[in-house]
Amino acid sequence: MTSGQELQHVYESEIHAPADAIWDALTRGDLTERYWYNTTVVSEWRVGAPVRFFRNGTLSVHGRVMEFDPPHVLAYTWAHAADEADPELASDPPSTVRWTIEPAESGCRVTLVHSGFASPTKTYRLVRRGWNYILSGLQTLLENDSELHADWSDDDEARADLLTDLPVRGRGLVYEIYIAGPPEPIWQALTEGALTSQYFPQLVHVDRWETGAPIEYREADGTAVIEGELLEVDRPFLLRYSFRNRWNTNAVTEPPSRVTWRITPLGEVCRVTLVHDDFSADSPTFDDVRRGWLEITCGLKRVVETLRRDQRTDVGVLNG
Repeated sequence: MTSGQELQHVYESEIHAPADAIWDALTRGDLTERYWYNTTVVSEWRVGAPVRFFRNGTLSVHGRVMEFDPPHVLAYTWAHAADEADPELASDPPSTVRWTIEPAESGCRVTLVHSGFASPTKTYRLVRRGWNYILSGLQTLLENDSELHADWSDDDEARADLLTDLPVRGRGLVYEIYIAGPPEPIWQALTEGALTSQYFPQLVHVDRWETGAPIEYREADGTAVIEGELLEVDRPFLLRYSFRNRWNTNAVTEPPSRVTWRITPLGEVCRVTLVHDDFSADSPTFDDVRRGWLEITCGLKRVVETLRRDQRTDVGVLNG
């Protein structure tokens, strides 16, 4: 994302936790090491104080605190430490990381803006996907007292296509989140009404999960507010369908857009990518769904990981 001539990355997450707990997880080293790539943050946490990030005991990033308003706003500069193995990264100019914690309907909305890039430096390219994983790990930690353990190996040629970005057709929205567990429970949460109803405002209705079949999202009274057609079904990795907005009268004549869910296994974690694209230039649906998809993706993660936690607890009780 750009702002004027400056490049920046913007990320958001909905976390069911109090602001104080989120603040602690951002500023306490014993907590950051549980979700931030084994990284411990160290600082006196006052404006002007140094802030250092040690990954596996080695200094990886350093900066200074720019804003400190607990538990609402935290900002610091960001520069990679000298590294003989990667001098290009260490030579990048400092950038700025700013966290904002705001109350939401259930918990808090966490916004992260990484800005200050005059050009697409190596840091700019490197952190793009990493911040999504960190925010996902933060949610897992605070909502389930658990951790993500992804396998980042890219040596498996069979997974090469899955590890690339999904193409976006025309105007589009992209969301990415990491969920603990294998692909099948995520697929079930996307396709079974009893599960979708726990995080999606409407019930999904499909007679058969086959290409060409109709798909609807219905209100409790049976009214369809989203209509579409299944375009591609590859259980449990890819689901794509057309999307017609039926809840907004201004969108009745709008051509259908397209929704794609992709589930990429990474060891004990799956990357879930949602792309909603092919919007018309003046699409009212585009503005309607921007905030909704954020809540839905975070809700999907919450439902899958909570079920996983509860199942493990039940097994533990039975085995005990």
